[in-house]
Amino acid sequence: MHLTRAGVTGLAFSTRRLDATQRSTWASSCAGFELVEPTDLWNRSRSLLLEGTGRRGLEAISRRLLARSANARRADAGAGGSAHRVENTLDLWATRRLSRRLARLASRQRPALVHALRVPFEGIAATMTRLDAPTIVSTWGQDFQGQAKGSVLDHARHALRSCDGFMADNHADVRLAKEFGLPETTPSLVVPGNMGLATADLRAALAASSTSSKGDRAPLVVFPRGARSYIDYETFVDAIPRVLELRPDARVVCIGLGRNQQAAQKAVSFGSSVTLMEQVPQKDLWRLFAEAAVVVSPGRTDGLPNSVIEAAALGAVVVVYELVSLVEVLEPPMLGYTVPQGDEGAMAKAIVDALDTPAERRNQNIEVTIDRFEAQTSLRRVLDFYGQVAPSMSGREGRES
Repeated sequence: MHLTRAGVTGLAFSTRRLDATQRSTWASSCAGFELVEPTDLWNRSRSLLLEGTGRRGLEAISRRLLARSANARRADAGAGGSAHRVENTLDLWATRRLSRRLARLASRQRPALVHALRVPFEGIAATMTRLDAPTIVSTWGQDFQGQAKGSVLDHARHALRSCDGFMADNHADVRLAKEFGLPETTPSLVVPGNMGLATADLRAALAASSTSSKGDRAPLVVFPRGARSYIDYETFVDAIPRVLELRPDARVVCIGLGRNQQAAQKAVSFGSSVTLMEQVPQKDLWRLFAEAAVVVSPGRTDGLPNSVIEAAALGAVVVVYELVSLVEVLEPPMLGYTVPQGDEGAMAKAIVDALDTPAERRNQNIEVTIDRFEAQTSLRRVLDFYGQVAPSMSGREGRES
């Protein structure tokens, strides 16, 4: 199916490089739009520098810089820590570079609409730029809670006050955006999964898996989120012994936990049932989800991780924390378990219960998830929203199917 608007051009602006499947889905469905993915050293290195040993190195550098300046020390006292101050400075430096790049693009192409795919940082960059086009900003994951801090938060508030439309992957983020300054009159749209699921690729991963034709699965538990600051990997690791006590046949795979040496050593101390893996390419992760009985994603902050809905679409039962955005998504007929934050006993029980899910119920959940989050349905709604925000895009004559 092909969706377009005749004679309309637009820019979709994203500093997080989309994976090949997302990029292909966007390009084939939104023919009038150019997907722009600007990168620079800070954007590429950010996640590595701000987690684990990289974070400790940044803090050490920050302390040395601040030790040389009395004024900086006084300013740092109210900035939430030296590393946060340096992080904010670098984030805004990168955002201003993005703003200049977007201005050059817009002057050459004169788009009818600009869609900045996240508030930090492309949304901030777009609303810093003089654009003769309506601007939509989006949130994905935990943009407000995790990355909008310090002076970046002030710019994020300005972006929300200034944009012409707002998109989110859950209703909780729309409510939060309004608390941050989004006017009640600004049009908004909730599209779970944003661009939706790459249905064909997920079904291919299912077909290639070793699960039985009936859908029965080995008792494999996968933790895919790594040792990130906003992921409660400590409680998951603490829950492993109870899971193995109740289900000695279970296997546990922890992806990216090696970023925290202490947590990794503790996990492998529980025996050969626990395996550590480095971060894997997207399609390899999908293959793992298609084999897994349970996927655990204990994020501490609101948001809707793509890995949660992808895991459900691939037949795994998800275990997550009781966050508004996730409780919203896992309402029946969706299948999944929510547990209180930091409760290792509740987490272990939920994992064991999820391991016992009948194959028939798993198969039903695959179809429910794919039907709800399928990309073409999501993108139809996105394009209709574009037409609402940009009057020049409201015509229907360019739509084909």
